[in-house]
This record gives sequence, C-alpha cells and structure tokens, in this order.
Amino acid sequence: RIEVRGGAIKPTDAAFHYFHREKSEIVVTTPTIDSDGRLSSWPEGFFDQHDENLVSLLAPREK
Repeated sequence: RIEVRGGAIKPTDAAFHYFHREKSEIVVTTPTIDSDGRLSSWPEGFFDQHDENLVSLLAPREK
C-alpha cells in the first residue's frame, strides 16, 4: 500500500488476499487498492500492521 501510494507500483499490480473460515468453508476476500493505497474493504482482524502503516500513508508525500 505504501509503495502504491508512493507511485513505485500501480494499484493494479498489487493485491491482498484475505482468507477466513465461515463454518466449514474457506472464503477468500480480495479488496481492491486505490492510487492512495487505500483498500476498498478492510476485513475484521485483517493485518495488525494497519495502524503503523496508517502513519506512513497519512504523511505528506516526499517530492
């Protein structure tokens, strides 16, 4: 997400896959990433690093 926001990679070249169990099935969720590095959805309990990355994502862009 940070590299997408910084322009190092395109949003379409990055993907996150979240796997979780619902009853006896495994469900895969793949949120999209926008050009600011934001995910279209944020599954509950996903990626504890979120708060730390948020600081980097909210910081002004370096020129």
